[in-house]
Amino acid sequence: MAGWTCKDREEIEWDGTIKSNFLGTTKRTPTEELHLVNKEYVDNVATKSVIDLFLTENASDVGGYFDLEVNVVTAAKEDITQSITANSTTLIASFVSKLAEDSINEISILENGVYNLHIHASGAIAKKLFVYFEFYHRTAGGTETLLGTSHVSDELGTSETQNSTHAVVNTEKAFISGDRIVVKVYGRNDSAAARNVTIYMEGDTASRIEFPAVSNITAGVIDHSALNELDFASAAHTGFEPAKGADDNFVTDADVTNIATLTDNSMADTLHRHSELSANDGTPDQALTVDAMGRVNISYDLIVDSDLLFVDVAPGYVGIGTNTPGEMLDVVGNAEINGNIIVTGTVDGVDIAARDHAESHTVASHNDTTGTGAELNTLTGGGETALHSHAGGGGDVSAAANLTNNAIVRGDGGAKGVQTSTAIIDDNGNLLIENLDAFFGLAQIEVKDKSGSGHMDTLFGLFHLYNSNSSTGITIDGSDDVGIGTASPGSKLEVTGNAAYTATTDMGADDEDFASKKYVDDQHLVYDTGWINRSLWLNKHLGSNTTLNTDSNVTHNLDAPLADLLVKVLISTNGTDANSFQTEGIALQSGVAWYGTQIDEVDSDNILVQTGAGGIYHLNTSGNGVLLDTESWYYKIVVYKIR
Repeated sequence: MAGWTCKDREEIEWDGTIKSNFLGTTKRTPTEELHLVNKEYVDNVATKSVIDLFLTENASDVGGYFDLEVNVVTAAKEDITQSITANSTTLIASFVSKLAEDSINEISILENGVYNLHIHASGAIAKKLFVYFEFYHRTAGGTETLLGTSHVSDELGTSETQNSTHAVVNTEKAFISGDRIVVKVYGRNDSAAARNVTIYMEGDTASRIEFPAVSNITAGVIDHSALNELDFASAAHTGFEPAKGADDNFVTDADVTNIATLTDNSMADTLHRHSELSANDGTPDQALTVDAMGRVNISYDLIVDSDLLFVDVAPGYVGIGTNTPGEMLDVVGNAEINGNIIVTGTVDGVDIAARDHAESHTVASHNDTTGTGAELNTLTGGGETALHSHAGGGGDVSAAANLTNNAIVRGDGGAKGVQTSTAIIDDNGNLLIENLDAFFGLAQIEVKDKSGSGHMDTLFGLFHLYNSNSSTGITIDGSDDVGIGTASPGSKLEVTGNAAYTATTDMGADDEDFASKKYVDDQHLVYDTGWINRSLWLNKHLGSNTTLNTDSNVTHNLDAPLADLLVKVLISTNGTDANSFQTEGIALQSGVAWYGTQIDEVDSDNILVQTGAGGIYHLNTSGNGVLLDTESWYYKIVVYKIR
């Protein structure tokens, strides 16, 4: 090396080139292209980047937003037009970055600095129209934080032009996985009338937002400290050979090994220190080995997603859905098996293996280990007789001497079929299920054939249900008649006792039919306006409208002519039934004015109640006429459908 000068211990300058290894450190802040830099400076520069996100008209998964793409979109050019309020600003469009984009997920910090928007835009007129943008950080939960607002663009023209505007962001913002970038583009209108502004994206526009950020570009790369013990080739090799120096922290002299070819054990030899793969020399402990047949051997437990699959190596237990298996196979959850299940052991202590399946289909009891006999061994304990094999005895069920304790006995010679202390299945094939505990009194069921003899034979019953005190509950007889509370129903349904009826019915056409409430109500339909306040009574129409002093028809919706209706016009001083009277008739006083009410038909659903030009006269309890013209009283009209 030639031409060295040394001004102090911290600064070195040279006028040549380095041709050998250089050991040491530099603390100088580089300012020129050829200045030496240290690792701290390189790491700082390498992790900083300018991110470009391109505007599109593709709908985002965030409602009302459009996508920001990491790559330029060259599809057909799109545009968005928005009317901008006069002397104001209006949002034109909002754009948001997409989830699961690697370049977005690698961002760790949104840096302070200049944020630029390059956008194509035009205005309806060539003056007083501008665009600008706001830049937001959006969390996974949807919270948006404004980081900066740009200055307005140059004045827009009527033709599409490229515009640039920038915002200065003074504060850094941490950025984590799931966060998003949001850009909102606004139009500003300084004129006195609303004007349209159009922005363009995609195609050849390259409309985009640019901003500085720190990215985790080293994610997924092996930490350099892991290279301390990696073995590299010092002789013949393929691919790379880093230079070694006395103080080299990347390759140790003691670990130089041949990495020329990655065959046999060379890869494991190279990586075993930090991967814990088994090395050729077996160091460290063999966590994972691959033998010459390509079989993978695991020396420790295998865990897949906590408890999705767990292999406990020591006892050889396998857990599915559990990481604490207690048996050779321990499954927590449902299992679906599309093949055969072959059992050579027992299930809960019982041997269920089928023997001589093609011939006998014998099912062996738990203490029949040979399976060669024609029948099962008798179960010990209560003297119960077990099931008989179909291979012998003509298919009968074997019986022991004590018939009263047998669970299943042969149905010949008067013996019962299935027995407790009384018959359950008798010789005629009748099934009787009883409860003999009078205290609890549970229900009893008897099923009989039509030709059976014995209990209830005269009824030819098909089904009989007793209640708790052995009285008749439900009976279905040979004619399919159903009786409730009676063993001999005389109709399709006969109920002895009270019956509560809560369902609906359409019956009611014939005189003896049951009738529904709706049917009864339909025969006597009534319409009632309710009490309605009024203070003007001269020449008015009293109707259904409840607004004070508003004329209307009486809309009863009874679908009947007036001849089939009974109409009552009631008056009350306070709007109560207890203080009311009915008006009738029309009268003429001194040939001057008409008083009273008249009822006319409008149509089948409406009538007209007309008051006299002089109001309504009514009689008091003394028989004298009293005029109702401007009193704040109440009326009610009730309409009855009488036929």
